[in-house]
Amino acid sequence: MVEVAAVLLEHGASLTATTKKGFTPLHLAAKYGNMKVAKLVLQRDAPVDAQGKNGVTPLHVASHYDHQNVALLLLDKGASPHATAKNGHTPLHIAARKNQVVTS
Repeated sequence: MVEVAAVLLEHGASLTATTKKGFTPLHLAAKYGNMKVAKLVLQRDAPVDAQGKNGVTPLHVASHYDHQNVALLLLDKGASPHATAKNGHTPLHIAARKNQVVTS
């Protein structure tokens, strides 16, 4: 998977292109727990705190899907644990609601 992502980036794929929900490639790497792609796009300066249409960041997404390793990577790269989605939730709210141990 990471090899395909690397080839696409080498051929001009956008790190800021979004889905209908406003998710960037980093949001999707966080959703699926794909550390290799997350590292790759972060090395290429993907916006770590990009917000989807509902205001969620990749850290919100990693928290929702309980991908601790991606959440820690995002925090190490400067993701804000205080980012607030349009519904008022932070990544901590999401982790608490999902009964998860907080990684930050």
